[in-house]
Amino acid sequence: MRHRLRGPWSPGRLATWAFFGVVGVCLVAVAAGYRPFIITSGSMGVAAPPGSLVVAAPRDHVEVGDILVMRREGALTVTHRVVAIEQRSDSRYAITRGDANDTTDPVTYLLEGSDLVERWTIPRLGTALSTLKSPYVLFVLLAGSMAALTAAFLSAVWNDPEQPSDHPSSERDVGAST
Repeated sequence: MRHRLRGPWSPGRLATWAFFGVVGVCLVAVAAGYRPFIITSGSMGVAAPPGSLVVAAPRDHVEVGDILVMRREGALTVTHRVVAIEQRSDSRYAITRGDANDTTDPVTYLLEGSDLVERWTIPRLGTALSTLKSPYVLFVLLAGSMAALTAAFLSAVWNDPEQPSDHPSSERDVGAST
């Protein structure tokens, strides 16, 4: 006799709850201002190697040593460490440098009070997530997910012991043959 998990602990329900839990956490993080960035260069060395996923969130006060995600208009997003802060008139400017670079960045960055500062860095996750940009990979994942959900649904319907069956029960068959 094969035992199956039923009720709230069935594999299908656990997978569904895990999926919606991950989606919920991602939605809350985005609503709270957290933003993901994939590192494509080696300028940050071991702190954020190429292929890392950097999760940044706005912070009002940037300090020396923070890893800053700088979005400059008309330029690529740059993720570098703050090595110094200059005060000019009423404005603060960050002097930045990649950990693997020998010189500071040629342009200072105006700190505006809600700058994106690195909160977490997860090596290799950026590379894995960037594969989702491929339409073929996305299609396979979506088709596979739909097939798995359909199989789980059909399995639950076909294996439900409370559903009436069109087949004669074994008790009636035994009684009829004697």
